[in-house]
Amino acid sequence: MIGPGNQNDVDEYKKTDFIYKKLVEERKLNSELREKISHLEAQVSSLQASLSGLRESTTYKVGLAISNSRSLRSFIDLPIELYKIFRSYKKKTKTLKNHVKENELAVANANVVTDNRKDSDKIWIVPANFSKFDNNYNFEVQGSGSSVLHAEIPVISATRIVLVTNKITEWGLRHLASDISIVIEQMSGEGACIWTKTLKAPVCEMYDDGALDEHSLAFSLITKDTAEYVSITLYDELGLCINLIDSLNVMSLASGVSVVVPTYKGEEHLGECLTSLARQTLSKDRFEIIIIINGEPGGIEKVINSFQKNYPDVDCRTIKEQVASASLARNIGIYNASKDHITFVDDDDQLSEVFLEEMYRFAASDPNHPVALSSIRDISDNTILENSISYQVDRAIKKSKLSYTDVTSLLTMNACKLFPTFYIKQLRYELSMKSGEDVCFFTRYFIKYSPELSLVPASKGAIYYRTLRQGSVSRKASSFDFNVKQRIDVINSINSSALLLTDRSKIEFAASKINAQSEFVLRYVSDNVECYSEYVDLLESKKYIVPFYERIASQLSTTLIYSYCFIPYVDTAAVVMAKRIRELAIPVDVIFNNMSKVRAKNVRLEEIAKGFVGEKVEINSPASFSNWKSIEKFVTLANREAMALCKKRGAGYSTIYSRVMWPGSHFAALLHKIKDKDTKWTAEFSDPVLKDIHGNNREASIDPKWLENNHVIAKVFEKGFTVPSTTNLFFWCEYIAFIFADELIFTNMNQLTYMVSYVDDDDIKALIYAKSVILPHPTLPESYYSLSSPDYQIDEEKVNFAYFGNFYATRGMSYIFQAIASLPNDLKSKCQLHIFTNSTDDLINQIKSYGLSDEVVINDYVDYLDFLALSNKMDCLIVNDALTEGVKIVNPYLPSKYSDYLGASAKIWGICERDSVLRFKLSDDNTGRTLISYIGDYDSIYNALTETMLSKSSEVL
Repeated sequence: MIGPGNQNDVDEYKKTDFIYKKLVEERKLNSELREKISHLEAQVSSLQASLSGLRESTTYKVGLAISNSRSLRSFIDLPIELYKIFRSYKKKTKTLKNHVKENELAVANANVVTDNRKDSDKIWIVPANFSKFDNNYNFEVQGSGSSVLHAEIPVISATRIVLVTNKITEWGLRHLASDISIVIEQMSGEGACIWTKTLKAPVCEMYDDGALDEHSLAFSLITKDTAEYVSITLYDELGLCINLIDSLNVMSLASGVSVVVPTYKGEEHLGECLTSLARQTLSKDRFEIIIIINGEPGGIEKVINSFQKNYPDVDCRTIKEQVASASLARNIGIYNASKDHITFVDDDDQLSEVFLEEMYRFAASDPNHPVALSSIRDISDNTILENSISYQVDRAIKKSKLSYTDVTSLLTMNACKLFPTFYIKQLRYELSMKSGEDVCFFTRYFIKYSPELSLVPASKGAIYYRTLRQGSVSRKASSFDFNVKQRIDVINSINSSALLLTDRSKIEFAASKINAQSEFVLRYVSDNVECYSEYVDLLESKKYIVPFYERIASQLSTTLIYSYCFIPYVDTAAVVMAKRIRELAIPVDVIFNNMSKVRAKNVRLEEIAKGFVGEKVEINSPASFSNWKSIEKFVTLANREAMALCKKRGAGYSTIYSRVMWPGSHFAALLHKIKDKDTKWTAEFSDPVLKDIHGNNREASIDPKWLENNHVIAKVFEKGFTVPSTTNLFFWCEYIAFIFADELIFTNMNQLTYMVSYVDDDDIKALIYAKSVILPHPTLPESYYSLSSPDYQIDEEKVNFAYFGNFYATRGMSYIFQAIASLPNDLKSKCQLHIFTNSTDDLINQIKSYGLSDEVVINDYVDYLDFLALSNKMDCLIVNDALTEGVKIVNPYLPSKYSDYLGASAKIWGICERDSVLRFKLSDDNTGRTLISYIGDYDSIYNALTETMLSKSSEVL
């Protein structure tokens, strides 16, 4: 505290106070400068985005080619350059159009009834009290019965009548789909019927004066001038019409515009927004303002009260909502709209004075109920700016008829549009959306109703002024939540709405919106690759109308996979490779072979690696495991396609990955490695290739000239190794990987030990060990075990065992059958063994010989996702070793189904060789869910069987 007479303290205080005030001024100035810089950065970002889009456009490329053709040489080359641009444009649009064609073909070939609804979900059903009270007319029971409801609505100057119900999901209203008919009559004062229409349920199509959707009952008509009242009568053949009384009513929409203004802490700008509405040239009795305060009111009410005091002739209503949600606020505004057209205005935006008048004139004068569109300008620091949407509108206005692609950026934003209220009332904004709710809402609107567009020229003066501010979508700070999670939420919503569409133009419109959202995702994950797997986890496990995730993966992939057999072909090698890709958790491109002659297809398998696979190139060569001519064709074509991908990317791949049992994979990777020695090659072996299950050499010949012509022999010499004299295809498949691959993947140590054991060259053995990695077969996340819902009955009162796979001479089940047959009757009656296999004929006879027709159920083999789902429902899963004792020095095999069993909740029962990898894996498992028996050891099999049965005795017996 400064005491009186202490001049030094006073001087010091004044000095401190002066410094403090200067500091405050400096901070204020810095803050203003930072804000201006931020505005400039936003404008630069917007211009860069527009410039980037322009540079990618075909129009820009054509113009650039022409402007660069000043020299004679360039002028001569101009036709060639234009042709290249044309080819690039066609190629860019090919993926989407092919996908659309595939959808159309799938619908055409489907053996199910196609759902042709306009919208697949989230249909907005208007509740009975959604508008002004004096415009509602309730239904009353007509007569003494309960099968007729009746209402009469007086007509006042071309009233629009809307019939709605909001409780369609309740049991009592399900009769709307089958039993209720509705008669609408316009009556004169003398009681004469001027016009009539009958609606007969079910109502599921969009007609001029008809119903909207099978999930809603909605009807709209404009009354004739000579009508005095409208009579609406509902007839219910079952006499249950009385159930509608509490939820059904009729409302009328007056001519004009409802302006919906949500506001959240908007006191700073709301006054200017409302003033721009008060200055509208449209007659005051032709529009209403509905302000929805969402969240804490703050100083907003003071602004509104001041506005209403200054403009008492403006119809302005205020509705308070405690939840701070722009989507909820707009839904409330839609609820309360009572005019026949509606528009949305943000609380910090403004409208030109003639906006409502010109927009309404263009919309209301057209009997087709078009959506009216205006021009838009941005306001920043009191400066009016052009934007990319303005340029789009200026170009579109020159067209005699607008398509959605002409003004696509304008269609899915809240601003700049005037809609028929009746249609808007059938939809809603999704409350779960943190951003992009407008994109979802309006995409659904346009694909549902397909309205025509009416673009009001800027010369008419109808301009929407949008304020650029911090926190808007265009200025959001980059984050995983905003750029990825929220964008995927929007994509999933749009996809859900469009999934049942069959109209090609609508699919393409919805797909364009999905692709636009995916650009945010692409930009973020390209800068934050560590988040890539987290992004993929957000993808829905259903078909997308456009595979945007493939485009994202292809843009980011630096790894090329050679997998001779790959999903969607049904093959263990294909599935394991897909699982390995998911385990790698990076975007990849894949080259694979057409296996249609030897393997079935199952598109559901694509879910395994969905989001991680970009380019998928299928080579059309004869499928073969051992025919060199067929493999050579694959290798040649695969290498050609790989070079084409590198050219398209503008760079080579940093890594190539190949996996066999199918030998073609390694040979294709070898050719790639020879041509690009700096590429890292990872080669994976599923099982030994040269040696079969009995330890004998597999035999097939490779063309030695191919090895020589493709420099394989020369490269072996360069590495200092002796060139083998053999032409055995399977030997060379292993040998080239041992010599040339940078990394070798084996699924278990026994496999590595065994494959090295028959290599003669000690230097090569050392090389193999030096670059080897042990990587067991991957296990998929838990969610994959619930992707499928197979129609297969399991008796929960029994102990359910399951075996999946084919039967081989080395993998018999006879001891298990014998053990089940030997169980005491009380246990045996509770034992159920489910076998899923292709080897059914021999098994049936074997089962009968043991008298186990009731205890063993034999089924055909199921597809992979059904297998995962079923394995998760069983009590115990059986896996057995191949018999190799006395044939091989170690058992090199680890059944791939063991990795799938690990992801299920059931016990795992292994019937093993004593020194096998499977036995070691089961022994090391400390979860208490594993059982071990030994091949040929009946006692160990019987003990494991009874132990499993008794462990569930408290639940079953």
